[in-house]
Amino acid sequence: MLGFSEKQKKRPKSINIDNIDSLDFETKGWRTTNNLDVGMWEYYRGKKNIAAELSMRIDLHKITDDNTDVLKSYLKATYEDYLNGPNGLNTKTRKDFAEYSDDELSKWLVTMPEFEEKNINTTNFIFWHVFGEVRGRHLKYYVTPVDDSHYLTIRIRYSYSAKSDEELTELENMLPADIEKLVNQIKVSRL
Repeated sequence: MLGFSEKQKKRPKSINIDNIDSLDFETKGWRTTNNLDVGMWEYYRGKKNIAAELSMRIDLHKITDDNTDVLKSYLKATYEDYLNGPNGLNTKTRKDFAEYSDDELSKWLVTMPEFEEKNINTTNFIFWHVFGEVRGRHLKYYVTPVDDSHYLTIRIRYSYSAKSDEELTELENMLPADIEKLVNQIKVSRL
């Protein structure tokens, strides 16, 4: 049986963004971002042996392409460039291991995810799930526009290791259910 603990006990119940123009943004990976909050949880097997980790990061991002009028298209193009552009993750892997084919590198290459639309508590989000952007980690992104040049991202990152088929099944059921509960608590309101 797995136990559960939250690394940070006191989290804000709400985050207010009053003046976006006063925030400092920095480029990280495929996005220009300002981190608003982070939460982390661990799943234990016994008292000290970590079986899984889960984190949620809330960021505000700038849209850096002035010609973008549809957020989903912008995200797809930006993420595709991040993976397969001249300096992309997959491009670097292909260069580092040029003697191997894409088939042979498949477990090291990040597959372009499907982008879906989800409604959570009356807010429309663009959602995608990817494995391997961060090696050995699953990432789930939930993105919603804030204004014409900014969007809010909720990124859930998780990983797990099981010692038995029973524990693997438990983790594969528990983590998505907990993520769903967490995401369903998110409410975005625009003033």
